[in-house]
Amino acid sequence: MADGPRHRLFEPLTLLEKLAALIPRPRTMLEERDLDRVSIGCVAVTSAGGPALSVVLPRAAGVVADLGGSTSHLAALARERGILAVVGARGATRRIPEGATVAVDGITGVVRWAR
Repeated sequence: MADGPRHRLFEPLTLLEKLAALIPRPRTMLEERDLDRVSIGCVAVTSAGGPALSVVLPRAAGVVADLGGSTSHLAALARERGILAVVGARGATRRIPEGATVAVDGITGVVRWAR
């Protein structure tokens, strides 16, 4: 009797699955004057990603920006570093309250938050 296809229940996540994972983290409102507030594992929510933001990306679990697109500098930096990012999320800085727990899905572009 021939064996059928073998299925493994516990396989490591692929890079794509890791990028799409929803990882809730505390939020930090980010302006250039707030760079020191970015702690390890937080999701930085900012109006736009300037060059100064590249300094804190290694500490962030994710980034959400009001402005930008898939080819923006911030999006490229996040991809290079394997950081979850949603750019072009209009009104994110206005709608996501400070201190909220944020989940970022970098593949679908969905951002969820809870107090």
